[in-house]
Amino acid sequence: MTAGTKKQESEEKQKNLEIKIREGREEDIEKIVLIEFSSFESPWSRNLLIRSIKKKELFVAELNGEVVGYIVFSKILDEVHLENIAVDERWRRKGIGSKLLEFLIEKNKESSIFLEVRPSNTPAINLYKKYGFKKIGIRKKYYVNEDAIIMMRNPENIQPD
Repeated sequence: MTAGTKKQESEEKQKNLEIKIREGREEDIEKIVLIEFSSFESPWSRNLLIRSIKKKELFVAELNGEVVGYIVFSKILDEVHLENIAVDERWRRKGIGSKLLEFLIEKNKESSIFLEVRPSNTPAINLYKKYGFKKIGIRKKYYVNEDAIIMMRNPENIQPD
């Protein structure tokens, strides 16, 4: 089997993953906390994640009944702020982050979406660019040891593929 064939098979498997996006529930918190703490240098607290669930701002990606990722966003008037997105390490690079981002965009078609990202997080920046996010500024010292790139997706500027 060639490397090209393996890559093609892997891409086919990714397309066939039955990812379900649903509202997070308090019984999901253990898995969400595990994903959060393995994903970030400065993870959100358990209480903050529970608060996001209670406010109906946290949605999970579920695969075969297992929480494999989540996204947190808030909406104020016509602006959405992507606050957090993470995928279980074992399930990264399989399209789950893309599915969560597509869910966010679909749910907020008419809204501008803002986010902050570490300049060192190249995979995330590339994912956001793929979905039409553009760099609009820098937020100094946003992270303890790093500035943040502010990105925005404005629905009026998105050209269909």
